[in-house]
Formats: sequence, C-alpha cells, structure tokens
Amino acid sequence: MIERIKLAMIRRGIIVLTDPDYPGERIRRIVTEAVPGCKHAFIKKADALSANKNSVGVEHASPETIREALRNVQTIGEMPAYDPVTMADIRGAGLLAGEDARSRREKVGSELNIGYANGKQFVKRLDVFQIEREEFLAALEKVGLR
Repeated sequence: MIERIKLAMIRRGIIVLTDPDYPGERIRRIVTEAVPGCKHAFIKKADALSANKNSVGVEHASPETIREALRNVQTIGEMPAYDPVTMADIRGAGLLAGEDARSRREKVGSELNIGYANGKQFVKRLDVFQIEREEFLAALEKVGLR
C-alpha cells in the first residue's frame, strides 16, 4: 500500500485525511514517515460521529466538513527560520495540564487547522507544521483563551 501512496505522491501529490481517532492518527504518522511532502487535512471528532454516536470516521462527516478540511490543508515542509511557539506559551495557555487542557487543545487545534492531539502530539504538530508564535497567539485570542 505504501508503494502506491508513494507513486501517487510522485504523480499527483497526496492529501492525508484520516479518521480523527487513534488508529487514524497512527495511519497518518506511518504515511508521513514513509512519504515525505504529503499534505494533511483534519476534521474534528465531533464532525465525524455517526448518527448514533457509536462510530467515528470520515465517512460520517458531511460533504461541507470535508470540503472545509480540504480548503485548510497543511503542508509539512521546510520553511526559512520562523518564530516558533515556545513551551512557555503552550503551558501558559493551559494546553498541557489542568482540567480543561483537552478542550483547550481541541479549540486551538481546530482554529489552527491541525486537528486534535494529546499534549505531546500537539507540541509536535505545532513544530512540524511550523506554526508561528504570532499565529498561535492569534488563535488563542480568537477562541477566547487569551
């Protein structure tokens, strides 16, 4: 399967859109490691729930949700020097610990179009997608956390 994805990347480019759950994130990591340069689209878990709320998957998302995710594609790549988000910024926003840290990460991840991740993965995503400190602070303000 990875060989097909590599071929698609060479010929057309690829966008990784996986289920917003642990297996989906695992698939995303595997593809990202095996196929550098791929683009990423994210949907919120709440937008990917089945009608009976027992299942999570891209197949349950509305066409508009999927279109929105594709409009906000993120690329992992090398940029010139940038002003990264510091650990102090992340802790100061209450994104790593505390009773509301998870919901705060969900809000900020959604605003930055990088999806939900646990604390450790959230920090990595900010770095991998080279989210500028200014962009991070603006997202905090927009979701009411600053």
